[in-house]
Amino acid sequence: MPKHSASYLPLSFEDYGRMSRVITAVLRAFRKDPATSCAYYAMVGTYLLEQFHQKATDLVAGGAMYVLTAEPMPEMLYYGPCLFEDGTPTETWHCWIECDGHVIDLMAPIFREVMNPLKGSRRLPRRMLQRSLADSAATPALVKTLGDFRLTPSEKHTEDVFEGLARCPDILNIIRICSEWYVRAPKRIDKSITMESDKGQATAVQLPSFELVGKW
Repeated sequence: MPKHSASYLPLSFEDYGRMSRVITAVLRAFRKDPATSCAYYAMVGTYLLEQFHQKATDLVAGGAMYVLTAEPMPEMLYYGPCLFEDGTPTETWHCWIECDGHVIDLMAPIFREVMNPLKGSRRLPRRMLQRSLADSAATPALVKTLGDFRLTPSEKHTEDVFEGLARCPDILNIIRICSEWYVRAPKRIDKSITMESDKGQATAVQLPSFELVGKW
């Protein structure tokens, strides 16, 4: 792996935002909830990174912990072993991209909706999440302040993601439409596209208007 400067990121701030917005728009057009679609963000993102940015990528799934707000009331997004209200054990998982020694989470701008599906967490800004994998905390106890995170990859969950996406009838069309819409900065990106259904009905799909205000 080539050496990079400490400030290096695989995607520019502008390209990251474009990629996340395009995927969000297309998922909505296919009636998929972006807040529960981390596998789609990762799968489409790996394709776009490889095709448009000539980057080698890995789609990875497993446990994740992100601290998203500061004191006095820090909010943490958590995926991993947990319990139902009746005490029954279960497990949730997340999906992300690994590229050039970094984690790229294209779902991060909509963490607001992930944290509160009904109305969003009003305190959560829309931010980029690209971090060096070396910054991932070694233990859960070290994930406690704004910007801390921990990733625990799982081969089983990663295999399950690939198997699940392979059974999804829409995945190839989602990837195709995203790749036709996305362009790297500084080229102009269309604010909307027209999608045609199997019955020939045309629908205008708008690029989400949200802008990123920083990074986690």
